[in-house]
Amino acid sequence: MKSPKENRYHRIQTTAETVNRAPWPLNRRWNALGWSGASARRATAIIGGAVIVLLAMLTIAASWIMHDRALEDWRKNLENLSLVLAENTAQTMAFAYLVLDGLTETIARAKIYD
Repeated sequence: MKSPKENRYHRIQTTAETVNRAPWPLNRRWNALGWSGASARRATAIIGGAVIVLLAMLTIAASWIMHDRALEDWRKNLENLSLVLAENTAQTMAFAYLVLDGLTETIARAKIYD
């Protein structure tokens, strides 16, 4: 009597022999694309790696583009803020000159001298 290990080997060998004796489409060890199982796995790994690299490159490119747009938005906001600040300063200075002109006019009318 054969051991279970030998029986398993015998079954595998018989199955392989059956496949080799099968008609043409079944006896080929290559698939329709001409790839064996190992090269198909390798091709899948290469394609998967390429997809991951492409995804990483697209993520970096999108981040770079978003960074540039954010910088441009900040530049525009700061430009607008500086314009508002300049206008506010101009109005404050105009108001200060108006007050000073009013004071000098009041002092001149009252004829107050040193």
